[in-house]
Order: sequence, then structure tokens, then C-alpha cells
Amino acid sequence: MLSLVGKDQPGLVARVSAALCKAGCNLGDSSMARLGSNFTIMVMVQWNGSLDRLEEIVQPLSRSLDLTPHISKLSG
Repeated sequence: MLSLVGKDQPGLVARVSAALCKAGCNLGDSSMARLGSNFTIMVMVQWNGSLDRLEEIVQPLSRSLDLTPHISKLSG
């Protein structure tokens, strides 16, 4: 599960989705919320690589969008 939190901005979901898809991720269920000027997205990411490699993909993206990422491995 990938969670990203930060200021809402136009094109946020499109940029996150495009970057993950380009890296070979499959996006599953997601939940998004806007609270005031803040935005959060939680998305199930199917990824055949390591969590470390996924973090390497997410870190530059989250920095460029000024988002705080959190990645958790879920079983089941």
C-alpha cells in the first residue's frame, strides 16, 4: 500500500499514476480525500520488485510534488 499526503494541486493523481504505471506497477483499489487544502491518496500497488526499488521510484516523485510518502507491505 502506498500513501501520499500533501498540499492538493492540479494533476496530482495523474502524475502519480503515470509514474507508477511507467515503472511497471499495477494499481489496484484506491482511496483519495481532500481535507481543506490538503490531499491524501492511498493506493494498493502490485509490484514484482523489491520494496527498496519501489521506494527509489516513489521518493523523487514525492519530492517533486512536495508529498510525504509511506509504503507498507500488506499480506493477503
